[in-house]
Amino acid sequence: MTALFAYSKLNRPLTLLLIVFCALALFYSIIVPIFEGPDEDDHFRYAKFIADQHTFPVQLFEPGGGVAGHQGWQPPLYYTLAALIISPIDTSDFSQQLARNYASTFVGDPACCGRNLYYHPDSQNFPYRGTTLAVHLARLLSIFFGAVTVLATYLIADTVFHQADASHITYHASRIFPALAVASVVAFNPTFLFASALVSNDSPLAAFSTLTLLMWVKLLNGSSAPTLRSAALLGALIGLGLLVKTTALGLIPFSILVILVVAWRKPGWEFALTGNVVMLAISALISGGWFVRNWMLYGDPIAYRLMTTSAIFPRSGPLTPDELFQISLPWLWQTFWGGPTPGDFSTVLLALLGILCLVSVVGLVIFSIRNSEFGIRNSILVLGAWLAFILIAQIQFIQTTTGADQGRYLFPAIATIALFFALGLYSFAFYVLRNPQPAARLLSVICSFIICSFFVLALFVPFAYTLPAYARPSLFSENDLARVSHPMQVNFANQLELRGYDLDGRSVKPGDTLRVTLYWRALAPMSESYRIFIHLIGQNDRIAGGADVIPARGAFPTLYWKPGDLLRDEVNIPVTANAMPGKYSIEVGLYPVGKPNDRLATAMGDDRALIEGIKVTSREAIAFNPRNRIMATFADQIDLSGYDVALDQSVLRLTLYWRARTTIDTDYQVFVHALDANGKIIAQADQSPQAGNYPTSIWDAGDQVRDEYTLMVKPGTQAQRIAIGLYRVDTLERLPVSGDGAVQDHVEFALRLAGILP
Repeated sequence: MTALFAYSKLNRPLTLLLIVFCALALFYSIIVPIFEGPDEDDHFRYAKFIADQHTFPVQLFEPGGGVAGHQGWQPPLYYTLAALIISPIDTSDFSQQLARNYASTFVGDPACCGRNLYYHPDSQNFPYRGTTLAVHLARLLSIFFGAVTVLATYLIADTVFHQADASHITYHASRIFPALAVASVVAFNPTFLFASALVSNDSPLAAFSTLTLLMWVKLLNGSSAPTLRSAALLGALIGLGLLVKTTALGLIPFSILVILVVAWRKPGWEFALTGNVVMLAISALISGGWFVRNWMLYGDPIAYRLMTTSAIFPRSGPLTPDELFQISLPWLWQTFWGGPTPGDFSTVLLALLGILCLVSVVGLVIFSIRNSEFGIRNSILVLGAWLAFILIAQIQFIQTTTGADQGRYLFPAIATIALFFALGLYSFAFYVLRNPQPAARLLSVICSFIICSFFVLALFVPFAYTLPAYARPSLFSENDLARVSHPMQVNFANQLELRGYDLDGRSVKPGDTLRVTLYWRALAPMSESYRIFIHLIGQNDRIAGGADVIPARGAFPTLYWKPGDLLRDEVNIPVTANAMPGKYSIEVGLYPVGKPNDRLATAMGDDRALIEGIKVTSREAIAFNPRNRIMATFADQIDLSGYDVALDQSVLRLTLYWRARTTIDTDYQVFVHALDANGKIIAQADQSPQAGNYPTSIWDAGDQVRDEYTLMVKPGTQAQRIAIGLYRVDTLERLPVSGDGAVQDHVEFALRLAGILP
């Protein structure tokens, strides 16, 4: 490995690439809070156990595996190295850094509760100390192994392109440029940078796997002589890989195959036997003790039963083809490229990467058909077979385990993916486009495109997705509150105060989203994380939409708040598709995460604050068709355009059809009087339109409202006429009316004219 880095010193572009990779990985490591990577908490727990106990853990056949965490069944090389690094650090605060955010969401819309799996107090900020410092030091070890993967990928590409130059097939330019392009696909893959910036054994597994692939390529094309020394080196790499992760077992049959192919071509069958014996013996010598230990402790050399019991979540049912092709494989693709927050990764970028990969596959097929040189052809075949093996193993894992559709599991073959990607793109351009320019210039164009585009991608992802996902919001000042459109003061349990709100509109349609901005002030330190509930409440407390959120899209839980902090928090409320049009109030309150029934009480003793209502309008335009059409206008604001009426013995049912001529901001009451032949009131109803569900104060110009009334007529009386009018609730002043049936301050019509009476 030292020799590999010594080689890089002779190659300035490669050295620059490694420096840039390490800088980017360090940047990813700094901006991603601790324990936010896949299982990073338990990877660190395992290393901490070794550092504290100076021994390897004995796992239990139960979920979680024991005190070393559910990763404690894994081979120990990476964790031992990490333990050596963190052992001088006091990590006694480890449990204090594990305040779990049980409301977090890793995929889908994070507006509810954010991406963070754990809460991250100010004690985790720079300058690092305690557990936080230990985690960041252990992450440096992963960055080192990531750099080894990038370097080994470069050497694989350099070897392949050297063979191509030697055979005078395609490449007539410096090998450095295309090899750099291949290595850049690995170095600037956002997910690989993320994995290399975590406490995890994915990075060292990728390193030892890629070094093994490098040995395969060198043996196949003759760059490395088929000797017992090379076989021993191959065995050492496999043995070290096995001490990192048992996934490296797949390297053994392919290494046997490579030695057989090489022996068949030149050294003879003696090397086929001795080479494989030496390779297997060295591998067993390095890693065999671990497998013997597993056999003695768990009755299984690879601890498979222990893993399935303590570390993974079996699927609840069989994997269907639809689930595989519509969910699992797309998510595998997305997480291979998507970086720390793959759920946010642009579908446009994924589609562009998919198109480029399809083009590269076509180019690679063309290259393989046109190229018959032994070393290149067999290198492509073996590397392709290894990629296929990893992918098939991944699909098998997906069939048995929940959450196995993660792109990081493809990293043992990431060098192959990068090589095929760059080689295929160039071959496609060279052969399909009929060599539109000199080969060297075309190669430079393709390589420049790959290097630049992937470097931009590696920078784009953290700024576009990662930093916003974990960033805390900017706090407000008391002066800023002067701009709040609806100031208020509601005290919740002397811990938080709702100081005001803004609405993004006066109305919303079913199926749309209402944005509410709340302004909060912390009154005291809080020891719990509270969720804020915001619901649209209609008549009889029916809910027409709502959201239960952690403040600032999960990035600023109340645990972080200090007395006096002022927060402006935007919340999106999805309105249900079947919401009935009408007036709704908005209720706001808080409860501890996981305890929705333990709402905080206000100073008035309520468990919620009701704020200004919002209007839900009809999704589609309404066109009513009343049986009896009239045109009466009240105060040039409201038209009565028709009515339906029915009389069933002593029950009079009346439906009125209103139309707003302008936007109205006053609540008017409707009165309906049933009159006998002498004009005496024998039944009446006074109410806001639709029994208060659709008051006139929410009417906008053009609104049409269907309004129903039921009147119980006094026994022994006969209703002859109906009187209808509008009045103000506060002054009882009736609105003037003109038009059909207008009588001073109301409208009258005869039941006989409506066809009810003879």
